[in-house]
Amino acid sequence: MVRVVFLVMDGLPSRHVGTAVTPVLAALASETGCPPGVAEAVMPADTYPNHASFVTGVGPDRHGVLANWYWDNDGVFRPAWEIGPRAPTLVDACRAGGRSSAAVVGDQHLVGVMGLDRADDHWPPGGELPAGTPEDRLGYADDPVALEHLASSLEAGYDLVIGHLNTPDTAGHLDGPDTDAAADCYRSADACLSVVRDAIGRVWDDTVLIVVSDHAMETVDPDDPIDLGPVVAERGIGWLPEGGTAFVRGDDPDAGAWLDGVDGVESHFETAPGLRVAVAERGRWFGIDGLRGYRGMHGNSATREQVAVVSGGHPAAGELAARVGGASVSAASVGGASVGGASVGATDWAPTMASLLGVRLPDAVGRVLVEGP
Repeated sequence: MVRVVFLVMDGLPSRHVGTAVTPVLAALASETGCPPGVAEAVMPADTYPNHASFVTGVGPDRHGVLANWYWDNDGVFRPAWEIGPRAPTLVDACRAGGRSSAAVVGDQHLVGVMGLDRADDHWPPGGELPAGTPEDRLGYADDPVALEHLASSLEAGYDLVIGHLNTPDTAGHLDGPDTDAAADCYRSADACLSVVRDAIGRVWDDTVLIVVSDHAMETVDPDDPIDLGPVVAERGIGWLPEGGTAFVRGDDPDAGAWLDGVDGVESHFETAPGLRVAVAERGRWFGIDGLRGYRGMHGNSATREQVAVVSGGHPAAGELAARVGGASVSAASVGGASVGGASVGATDWAPTMASLLGVRLPDAVGRVLVEGP
């Protein structure tokens, strides 16, 4: 019987994957004889839309997790973790199919974003960090804390374990993704994978281990955000900065044509009636005074690369690794799917894991990369 471990190293850029910075991850890839691959994020290339896609197999237009904060169907501005995915998840499929599941996430909000409270076990409980939990510089659980709970879940023998380590993302944002300080953080996160490997232990031969990131990260000028505030105020519409992208909401008879003249805007597209996504040029980001100071950002087309490594002792791991290893991201088209050829997309993981686990996820639109045994 196949067990699946799906681990997200938040914000780890694929360009830093290798023996110099991530030797454990590189060694895990070598166990299947395939090099690390890359996958393609959904747009926006942000944490919450992509994590929702990881477990639903559909894009933001279907699961509804568009950003960290956004407007719900009633037009109320709410955080994504209070709304959650509106598509069935892999955890739901496991429960319906008689397979057990557990989840441990360093970003506590992912419990709501991914619907992980419906797993047989999850941490942090209810999506709230317990009092006294050591936190990273952005207020999420430090990796060693999350790792301790993750190791316990792995040793408990659940059929599906979803894990998440957050601090690479924090380092990328605050230090800059290509600095020595960020590289040191990536090495520390990589060392956690040795604990994961040991915790899987005696059931390694029954396990498919998938290690991914949710987006890349690029260096930006911390003091030069694109502020759409004055322009949208003139037009009587609202906006929400999300780093490499921004959401513009309201009645816009020009269909966003005015964005074509804004310095730093690469493109824009409609994601829902009355809701348009503006995409920043490479190295630019959307923000306001309160968001200044970030040295690394993601969300735009330039940050769609995701780490994609498959390991494990089950025969299906080798087959899946061969499909994923060395895959390349196709030229990104911001409005729709652009995965083609050998490339892998964020929506492919959920249906693939469902197939491996022998459960049904019929609403998924991603591809099954390898059939279950």
